[in-house]
Amino acid sequence: FAKGWFTPYDWIIRLQPDALIMNDTFLVESVLRQHNPVDAILGRCGCSPTKQRPKGCESLDGVWTAIPAWINTDFHMFRPSAVPSWGNSSKSYVNAEHRALDAFGSVLR
Repeated sequence: FAKGWFTPYDWIIRLQPDALIMNDTFLVESVLRQHNPVDAILGRCGCSPTKQRPKGCESLDGVWTAIPAWINTDFHMFRPSAVPSWGNSSKSYVNAEHRALDAFGSVLR
């Protein structure tokens, strides 16, 4: 971000090599939407399904969910114009998800 590499692009898409998009309809419709535009499409980290409460997870509507709701960094796409920076460069982050949560804070609603 600091060097302006993403400035000329409308969208930035990051996809891990082992992540698959099986149906892109939602993604394409979101990118092309003129009314109520979307600034980012992010995934939330989940917790392994189990009967017992996994560490760091809470049940939301019967689904174990990571708390806080970390952003999954295996896939994300965003408008560079909506994200002011990729987190705080002077801050120490625990992992990529922690940094992504900080970076995408401006687009989370």
